[in-house]
Amino acid sequence: MTSQELALQTSAYMKIAFDYLPPIIGAILVLIVGRMIANWLYGFVSRTLSKTKVDVTLQPVIASVARYAALGLTLLVVLQQFGVQTASLLAILGTIGLAVGLALQGTLSNVAAGLMLLFLRPFEVGDRIEAGGAEGVVLGIDMFHTNLRTTDGVDIVIPNSNILSGTIRNMSNFPERVVSTKLTVALESDPDRAATALREILDADPLVIKDRPRNVAVKSLSAGGSEIDISAWVKNEDFVQARTNILNAARKRFAQDEIKLA
Repeated sequence: MTSQELALQTSAYMKIAFDYLPPIIGAILVLIVGRMIANWLYGFVSRTLSKTKVDVTLQPVIASVARYAALGLTLLVVLQQFGVQTASLLAILGTIGLAVGLALQGTLSNVAAGLMLLFLRPFEVGDRIEAGGAEGVVLGIDMFHTNLRTTDGVDIVIPNSNILSGTIRNMSNFPERVVSTKLTVALESDPDRAATALREILDADPLVIKDRPRNVAVKSLSAGGSEIDISAWVKNEDFVQARTNILNAARKRFAQDEIKLA
């Protein structure tokens, strides 16, 4: 390669660099600034909504929408840096949207399920629920998943589609709930005597709501013994302690009355 050809080639490369380098640098700067603005907007909207009467379940969703809107505008500005026209841009976005929609059907189903959960409101932040194969207190609901915290302090992230497609049990929707358990009395022990003792235990327990129905009934008899069902209404916050009280009192009373468990 002669020195003249080398100079021409170098000049061509420099022209390409001068033509494309500024838009590329500008696009990178726009992306950086746009992301910073989107993150700031998310925090600003979250802080603002926390001081209003907007439902805490909707607050993170509104903040996320604001953030994604800012990111979308940032992408639009970046594409305009390369001279993409509006009509062409819409066509490109439509094609990209179709391709992304086909490729991310599972993700989009989570978004749709999240919107349905926010609209139907089967539970709210702070409720204890059982859904998607897990049980815990709802920490938050966003467009893609729901966060739960179990009784042993483990945080669980469940896709919204898993929650909406199954049964949802909300243990906090009503301030009271039924605590129930079963005991099997040995065959040689009198089931009526055991049932009477259990009724007295329920009557004496301070956590049991006295103006609500209480049930102690012999459910079945078998060669193994007599199965007795026990149920009583308690406050939500007393559920675990009330069940513990009933079982401990039953153990002590049965030992005192010489009633044997199978």
